[in-house]
Amino acid sequence: MTVPDLVTTILIYFYAAEIHVGFVIISKKCFFDRYSIGRIIMLIMLSPSLGAIFMHILTDSYYFGDSIDDLIRGHLIYLALVMIVVAIQIPLYLWFVKPQNKSVAAFIYLCCLTFIVYNDFVENVYDGLSITGSVWIKNALMVIAAAVFYRFVILPLSRVSRIKQNRGMAVFVVIPVIAIAIKLLLLMLKDIANEYSYYGTGVVNAPEFKSSRDALAPYFKDFLRGWEIYREVYSIACYSIIAMLIIAFVVIVRNVIHLNEISRQNLEIQAARDDVKELSVEVMEALAHTIDAKDKYTNGHSIRVAQYSRMIAMKMGLSAESCENIYYMGLLHDIGKIGVPNEIINKPQRLTDSEYDVIKTHPTIGYEILSEIKTRPDLATGAYWHHERYDGKGYPDRLSGEDIPLEARIIAVADSYDAMTSNRSYRDFLPQDVVRAEMEKNKKTQFDPDIADVMIAIIDEDKDYCLHEHESLE
Repeated sequence: MTVPDLVTTILIYFYAAEIHVGFVIISKKCFFDRYSIGRIIMLIMLSPSLGAIFMHILTDSYYFGDSIDDLIRGHLIYLALVMIVVAIQIPLYLWFVKPQNKSVAAFIYLCCLTFIVYNDFVENVYDGLSITGSVWIKNALMVIAAAVFYRFVILPLSRVSRIKQNRGMAVFVVIPVIAIAIKLLLLMLKDIANEYSYYGTGVVNAPEFKSSRDALAPYFKDFLRGWEIYREVYSIACYSIIAMLIIAFVVIVRNVIHLNEISRQNLEIQAARDDVKELSVEVMEALAHTIDAKDKYTNGHSIRVAQYSRMIAMKMGLSAESCENIYYMGLLHDIGKIGVPNEIINKPQRLTDSEYDVIKTHPTIGYEILSEIKTRPDLATGAYWHHERYDGKGYPDRLSGEDIPLEARIIAVADSYDAMTSNRSYRDFLPQDVVRAEMEKNKKTQFDPDIADVMIAIIDEDKDYCLHEHESLE
């Protein structure tokens, strides 16, 4: 083997190895957090490079013959093997990736397979074509092809993140599939027009070839008229398709990278929002515990009222967002008690009229505190109006009926339920049937009748009185 041919062989194997290694790197970058021995072995076994080696070995082993019919049969065997290998490798490869990434995984696999199938175009132009010139020029083209493939395919693909914006890639799977089909068609037409087999079997002197060629001539006359012209057309077509594929891959991959970067930023923003929301809830719950700690008999009251309010809202079919907002309002509905003296809150005896007037100021105090939260002005709703009555005899504004905000009407029912089912300084908790009777009795007077009916339904479902003074309702 001459030095130029040896260099050519090395470069061909380098090109194939680069695709093989690139497939493993891309798969890791796109779908896996870290490498492991088992995962590397799995990716090597599923690499299209390994499948291509298998295809060539079988094709070279099972193709025998010296007629053009054998030549065509060899191509059909090769095509069948391609389909078999892909049908085995792709499902196994896709099995290891998340559902939202399957289309990108198929695209990556077929991209690598396409460049493997087109790898022989470099060899096919090494037979004295004027377009390539000397063998050193051909070797230079091989280096350029490998470098271009690495720069414009492997590197961009390796940057594709593992984020979930990849379903739209499914439509692009057809691009490498079409490219492979075009390559196989060109290869078959080339060998029919040529006078030797792509697999190395000479057919020029075989009588079967001449008869088959005469029979096929009317269908392939444009290709049979001048092999030198066709060889040039074939080479140009292969180069053009490779160039178009590289451009398509770069555009597609960059779009995916852009979408994934946007998605990553959105996920980070959403994670930050979730952290802030979680912190806000924890702060509100801590504040609720602080409020309730002023009175040992109301320990956990605000948490329970928030949970009962959310249960009522869910039972009424309100949206998930509305249910959560009502929960937050319930947590802070008594925040105004911060401004009420402890001796009044903890007084075991009946309150005087003046002391009761002080107690009645807590909705206004709560409203003044919560209205300072400009990003959540709705939080003040429950604190300000949860002591309004449906018949208009409540406080502080003596609103009635549906003039009272829905959230405040829900919190009023939940607040009264917890008051009746909790131990207080002046009495023990009430039995469930008494609580139910009070709810029924005060419909249309103290409570919104529809909301009271929802609470009664919840009571009826609670056969064992499980809600009684529960501090955690999930």
